Amino acid sequence: MSKEKVENQNAVISKEKYGELLRCIDLHDIYLTDAKMSANRDALLAGANVALSFKEEIKLAHTSQDSARVFVDYSFRGKSGNRIVISIFVRFTVVFQLKSDSPFPVEFFDVYNKSSLPFQTFPYFREFVQSTVARMGLPPLVLPLRKSIPVK
Repeated sequence: MSKEKVENQNAVISKEKYGELLRCIDLHDIYLTDAKMSANRDALLAGANVALSFKEEIKLAHTSQDSARVFVDYSFRGKSGNRIVISIFVRFTVVFQLKSDSPFPVEFFDVYNKSSLPFQTFPYFREFVQSTVARMGLPPLVLPLRKSIPVK
């Protein structure tokens, strides 16, 4: 039996246990819970040089024997000099069905929420930003891919 562990910050769970639990989780729903946006159209349409930044925060909101709910917050900002010229905040709620005879350990979600979940939810955020920017009458904006570097 392998002693390898899946680690993410303080969470530690064996690879075997993580894989076993992964087979017992299904996506039930993803939905938009909150969104806020603002833009300085004049600055953006005038061709301001904009530095973009991105932030992601994932929180386990609820677990029970047969389900889990996770909040995924994304923030996107564009600054020109010291001015914020565009800002978009989005919260998605992700609901999982859990099919296990025993409760899911919090350590599973500590790892899953940092390793797998961002790759599943980021496309929703990317689409939201792209369509919102278009609805604001601004030039197209496509966020880059999320990339992961395999750990050896």
